[in-house]
Amino acid sequence: MLRGQRRLAGLYDEHQPGALLAVGCGDGTALLPTLQTRRHRPARLDVVEPSEPLLQAATSGLRHC
Repeated sequence: MLRGQRRLAGLYDEHQPGALLAVGCGDGTALLPTLQTRRHRPARLDVVEPSEPLLQAATSGLRHC
């Protein structure tokens, strides 16, 4: 896990958001490892990605998260 991903995971655990909006999530390369290593997981997660192939990759990865 990269330093930025560790920091983001720490923020999720610290603030424990009930919902998360990931704008421009790409293929989920930063988002997925962050969610997989957190203690707290938001009850709702919405992703916005204008590229259909990248959005499909992100949502596929989220199903296995």
